[in-house]
Amino acid sequence: MFFIAFISVNLFIGLFLGINAWAAFSQLIHNKLIFWLIVSSVTQIYWISRLSAYRFAVEIPALLYFLAASLFAFCIMALFIVTGADIILLFTRIIKPLNFVYQFIKTHSVQTGILVTALVLCCYFAGLFIANFPVETHYKISVNKPLGAENVKIIMVSDLHITTFTRTGAINSLVERINKLDADIVLLGGDIIDGGMRPFVEKDLSGFFSRLKSRYGVYMVMGNHEYYGGDTDSVVKGVMSAGIRVLRDEKLFLEPLGITLIGRDDISSAIFKGHPRAALKELMSGADLSKPIIVLDHQPQKKPVREALTNGVDLQLSGHTHSGQFFPFNLVVKKMYINSWKLWCEGSFNLIVSCGFGTWGPPIRTASYSEIVVIELVI
Repeated sequence: MFFIAFISVNLFIGLFLGINAWAAFSQLIHNKLIFWLIVSSVTQIYWISRLSAYRFAVEIPALLYFLAASLFAFCIMALFIVTGADIILLFTRIIKPLNFVYQFIKTHSVQTGILVTALVLCCYFAGLFIANFPVETHYKISVNKPLGAENVKIIMVSDLHITTFTRTGAINSLVERINKLDADIVLLGGDIIDGGMRPFVEKDLSGFFSRLKSRYGVYMVMGNHEYYGGDTDSVVKGVMSAGIRVLRDEKLFLEPLGITLIGRDDISSAIFKGHPRAALKELMSGADLSKPIIVLDHQPQKKPVREALTNGVDLQLSGHTHSGQFFPFNLVVKKMYINSWKLWCEGSFNLIVSCGFGTWGPPIRTASYSEIVVIELVI
């Protein structure tokens, strides 16, 4: 169903952009058939490569996949910029004092088309730059409960979405930056793998992740994309080979830090496993509520967040949203969640949602940045 909707949207985008491109550049185009073949290739190559890789296990070369994702990003940005340009054109046509602007645009369609294309390219390269220069986001959380240390430093990253075009240099840089932060614990908040484990294995990323340093361990929960590959056992085995403990509806007490860490299986696991994940109340059974309770749960869905709030959780860490990744999807995502990015508090409950380290689909960000979350827990 998702792919049907995705394909339908792509076909609409292709038709819309094709009609506008024809209106702007028709005087330069000598073969209408070739024009529409080019438009179709540019606008549809991403979903074709994605469908081939995920549904039919076709190995897509990394360069082709990156090109397809980049063209998809270009088309998404073009959709909104061209829509804006069309609205301006409409207003200049219906408002008589502005008719001269409309006439100027119509008589200079090629120049207008070039200007709009240049604007789209500027936005694309700006988004590419933002996505490839992660920042550290710092939070200081007072839990008002005794800790095993004066303060506890937690590093959390999520949504790496490792694919064939993930650069090993980016993973190496991530590991080095985390190690310099001198964490007590490192948490991976799901969607580390985008689907299949092949890129993780072929790039020998277990060697990079095995160099992650923290005083009391590196822990991970599953995200929805770990399930999309269909072989979660391989995901768990591959991640554990790097010395990372995968928590699937598990709790553990980190005695030196005086905190209870609960790792929830992803909410989408019910679709793939055939039964729902464990209730938070069940997972918290026997936990010492006089000491801090931290929940790592990939998706900050409203119901699980309320569940954490009412059951005495002090801090929930989530990812998944990407904060929409680029405009205007950030506005849609903001309406879908209690908190789609950064810190949200109610009473003694704190929810931190990361917009993620990597990207999904288009390798760009315009509505958020790539981040490493640094949390200092204090009494």
